[in-house]
Amino acid sequence: MKKPQSIPTLLKMLVYTAWMVMLVLLLLNGRYKMHIAIHLWPIIAIGAILSGLFLASLVLSPVLLRKEEESRADLVDTGILLFPLIYLVFSAGDQLGAYAYSRRSISMVESLDGIELQPGSSGLQNTVMHTDLYSLLSDYGCAFERTVTLEGSLINTDSISGNMPVLFRFLIVCCVNDAIPYGIYLEGGSVTGIPDDQWLRVTGTADTLIINEEVFPFIKDLEITVLESPECPYMYP
Repeated sequence: MKKPQSIPTLLKMLVYTAWMVMLVLLLLNGRYKMHIAIHLWPIIAIGAILSGLFLASLVLSPVLLRKEEESRADLVDTGILLFPLIYLVFSAGDQLGAYAYSRRSISMVESLDGIELQPGSSGLQNTVMHTDLYSLLSDYGCAFERTVTLEGSLINTDSISGNMPVLFRFLIVCCVNDAIPYGIYLEGGSVTGIPDDQWLRVTGTADTLIINEEVFPFIKDLEITVLESPECPYMYP
């Protein structure tokens, strides 16, 4: 077999190989969920397949055996195309936290004004509702005055509500750049001394809180369990 001599073609093969390997790894270890919504996984798969096809076409191309030296433009293009992969490697543990929540939220917690709240039936009142913030806040009337259990991260700073703690998470509909913040007020005494970004499991009664004549969701009679931060903290529709 003749030795490859086209350095520009070898650089292209390097790019396609690196992208194919990274996309396959993102699928296998689930890390793609840190960047895009779960239902968009076929985009990652298609990218890996296309990278593999382009790589195969270069391996079989006679251009690979043509003697060519690399140019500065070839090196620059290769660096640009590999740079996003470097970001993916070194951003493995980055997550949207309390700082991002405080900057992305118009209000620390969305009000319930205009939502009809009716206590659930007696049968449901005696059962614990295991849910997440997205499901809970999307239909708060169903959970009102019921015992609920949910998990999320803590933020303590909220001057409007008198520094009441908020349990929050982000919902990824498309990608992490447009993640939507969801939060609910917590009864303050049970979380005293717990720092921002601490992950918690909260069990308590879904109630309401009035601040400046607006009604907000609120969890009282809390039981708190401190948790390790999950590998992927986001919610998905």
